[in-house]
Amino acid sequence: MEFEELKELLINRKLAEVKKIYQEMKNVLRNIISENMNDVEKVIAIHDYLIMNVTYDEEVLQLLYTGNTETFKYNSFYLEGVFLDKKAVCEGISKAFASLCNIEGIPCVLVEGYQKNNPNGVGHAWNKVYVNNDWYIVDVTSDGTII
Repeated sequence: MEFEELKELLINRKLAEVKKIYQEMKNVLRNIISENMNDVEKVIAIHDYLIMNVTYDEEVLQLLYTGNTETFKYNSFYLEGVFLDKKAVCEGISKAFASLCNIEGIPCVLVEGYQKNNPNGVGHAWNKVYVNNDWYIVDVTSDGTII
């Protein structure tokens, strides 16, 4: 197989996976969001969906604590972990929260840093969401994602 053929094959596979993830996100929103919800209710529904449907990936967390630099190859850091595997770490969960909010037209960003109670440990990811003319911090992982 020539390089260009291989490149095209890989691009098509990734595009199909992206479409699958986007469709899954739209399906989730169809199931948890109703037309009569305001933005705060939508944020709560998205938050609660992630808490109830995503398991925290302890195995990948343990790899992070050992200093393993290969951990970022795992789905747990990405939307694939949340929507295909139903298993992720804080970064994947935060990306999912931001993506779902933004699809609903609610401004939301991912924030990365360290938790106050663990300033020298591994990094952490959470979100800031804009509702009712103000930014609010949302940390779905620390709020109770199944661990």
